[in-house]
Amino acid sequence: MKDNDLIPWAPEVLPKYLQDLTTSKVSPGCSCDTKFSGEGDHSYVNGRSYLSGNHYLHSSYLGAVVERHLSFEKEHSYHQHVYPFQLVSDDFSSNYFQMGDWHDSYMDGDRGAAIRYMPTVLSGKIMIHCHNNIHSDRGMLAKEYVLNITNGQCQCDIFGSISGSGIVDDVGPILQPPAAPKSGASRSMMTILALTGSAFAAVI
Repeated sequence: MKDNDLIPWAPEVLPKYLQDLTTSKVSPGCSCDTKFSGEGDHSYVNGRSYLSGNHYLHSSYLGAVVERHLSFEKEHSYHQHVYPFQLVSDDFSSNYFQMGDWHDSYMDGDRGAAIRYMPTVLSGKIMIHCHNNIHSDRGMLAKEYVLNITNGQCQCDIFGSISGSGIVDDVGPILQPPAAPKSGASRSMMTILALTGSAFAAVI
């Protein structure tokens, strides 16, 4: 098949969650920083390893224009569940990424990016993590939460529990972070399991 054999196609109407957000005004309080750093036993999102239970990084609500400023200490891949995101910056090292593109994963060396998305229908937990499973299994993942309300307020860097209206599922118990490992020592497998908390199971 040749390129000229393909029939051009575009949907007549894009779903609401894929509407162009490059010129949209970000909802108040909904622009947050997300940084992946470290590796191995010291893999972090915003300086912290994953903690299961009622422990969240950022929160938003249905209909909000959400913005995230991604940064990377080393080469890491940002992956986001549930909602695709639109690139709204234009400083990339290749033509693969373009401003206005929609993705669910982003990696461009250690080059950061600004992204936006709009939660429209699905509320609840959103997992974000490094797509290198070794890094995510060692703590480079976090949960955001989309509240099931349309007139809400975003929160950045919660680093703890959420409560109140708009919660639609079991957000989990409030857990205390495990003690830091001794210098030069690796986390035990039980500690790693506590950190990851079966992150991709229904109990996240």
